[in-house]
Amino acid sequence: MSTNLGKLGPISQPQIPFGSLSVSEVNLESSILGDAINQLLHDVRISAPVILDDLQVYKSPKGAVPTTVSQALHNGTKFFDAAYYLSLSNVEGIKLLDYDNDNRCGEENAVSQRKHAMILAIWCLLRGSYPHGQAVQPGTDVPAFIQNILGYRGTGTELTELLCSFDIMKIPLDWLKSVAWNRLPIEVRQRLSLGMAGFRLFTPFKILTPRNNISEQAKKAHDIVLALIRSGPTWDLFPPTRSAVVAARFGSLNKALESLMVNVFEDSDLAKITGGDLKVLFRKPVDDLRFQGWMSWKEEDVPRDMVPVFIGN
Repeated sequence: MSTNLGKLGPISQPQIPFGSLSVSEVNLESSILGDAINQLLHDVRISAPVILDDLQVYKSPKGAVPTTVSQALHNGTKFFDAAYYLSLSNVEGIKLLDYDNDNRCGEENAVSQRKHAMILAIWCLLRGSYPHGQAVQPGTDVPAFIQNILGYRGTGTELTELLCSFDIMKIPLDWLKSVAWNRLPIEVRQRLSLGMAGFRLFTPFKILTPRNNISEQAKKAHDIVLALIRSGPTWDLFPPTRSAVVAARFGSLNKALESLMVNVFEDSDLAKITGGDLKVLFRKPVDDLRFQGWMSWKEEDVPRDMVPVFIGN
């Protein structure tokens, strides 16, 4: 028997009440994210930066200017508008909006904004990008984890519009590193690590045993893959934050992993994890001769001190 599927068992479905994801459990400090976003926009010098006039920041009912993110959220400001505005060293010239009684305000808005910001962070972790689908029906473009476990019923577009007045695509996804993912329950971290963008194709190497009589090149490449994921998902391998070192040394990693699977594992074992209850793979891997770069991988290619996304997962 050449499979360790029994070690994995069925993928659990942790029941997380929608209202339980709050800053008391997960570090989504708006001020920290605001500083991270501000620095990102400065560092990357993007050609179409966030226009400050696009920010919609509200004053208090008495006309006071918010001095904290919490105050801005209570006044009805959206999460990313508040985070970015309060991170700016100079806010002179930014026109603030008068308090709007028809706008969603108070603690209700503050709690809702933080919860939905966490949902967006999980979305980006699972998809490796911001929501950008054209779906108009709620749920048709939403990751199953977010829809079934967190209970979100809107569309991706609705989610970003709820949290941001400007084009959120202008913010690089590096801000995800500022979220303290290790504060999530371990069952949730384990589930997210299985579905995290860029890591699904690594899972067969964790749960399957190589067939007999594979080539020395294939065996060496298999061991290198295990070394890459020794610490679980890392920011160095996550596609939006993939390190230049990994990109240079491993090239088109996903295609290479597919090719390597075909050369390492039994077809019958790959079939067991393609579709079905486990659904580790969505389709059968293909050995494309154009992506056999794994044949030239070296042990020293594995970067040292890669930064894990989850701690203790």
